[in-house]
Amino acid sequence: MQESIQKLLAEIGTMLPLYQAKAASAVQAAAKNVEWNAKKLRGEAGIGFLDLDTWARYTAGDFETIAKGMSEGEPGQVFAANFGERLHTAFGGAGLNDPLQPAATAASTPDGSAPAEVGAASAPASTDFDLNTVLEEKAKAAGEKLDWNRSVVDLLKLLGLDSSMEGRRKAGASLGMTDSEIASIGSEAGNTALHSKLLGRLAQTRGALPEGLA
Repeated sequence: MQESIQKLLAEIGTMLPLYQAKAASAVQAAAKNVEWNAKKLRGEAGIGFLDLDTWARYTAGDFETIAKGMSEGEPGQVFAANFGERLHTAFGGAGLNDPLQPAATAASTPDGSAPAEVGAASAPASTDFDLNTVLEEKAKAAGEKLDWNRSVVDLLKLLGLDSSMEGRRKAGASLGMTDSEIASIGSEAGNTALHSKLLGRLAQTRGALPEGLA
C-alpha cells in the first residue's frame, strides 16, 4: 500500500473516536463503516477485502455523510468536509477511476450492488433530522427496555422485524451485505456490521423502514 494512503488511514484513525462519540446515529453509523472498511482494506476484518478504489469510493461517501450530520465549525467537521481533497492528494491529484465522482456516494456495501446506507447521493443526510431522537421516542412508546443503540437484535425488535438468526440474515441480504458478511451474522463482528448498515439505511430513509425490510 502506498505511503500516502497509509498516512491518510492513520489520520482517519485519529479522528474516528471523535465521530463515534457523536450523538447523531447517522454520524456514528458512517464512522463505523469507515472503521470497518479500513480494516477490510488492510485485510483485517476477516469477512472480506476491499481493493483501494472501492475503499476510496465507500469512504468518501461515508465522510460526506459525517460532514452533513455535523454543524459547521464543530470539531472534526472540517476534516470530514475536506476528506475528498485529502483523498485526491493521497492519489496524487486523481483518484483511481476518479472516486469522488458520483460513485463516491455509493453504498458502503462491499459488492457495490445496493444503494448506500449512508452517504447516498439520492438521499443526503439532513441536519434537521435526528434518527437517535426518533428511535428513542419509538422505544419509549414500545414500553420495553431495548438497547437498540448497541444491539442489532433489539434494534430489529424495536422496528417490529424478525430478530432471529434467520431474520437477521434475511435483513443483511436485503441491505446488500455479501454472502461472507451474512454468514458472519451471529458473531460480534457480523452483528455489528448489520447494526451499522441498518442504522445507516434508517438515517437515509429518515426513520422509515427501508424497502425490502418493511
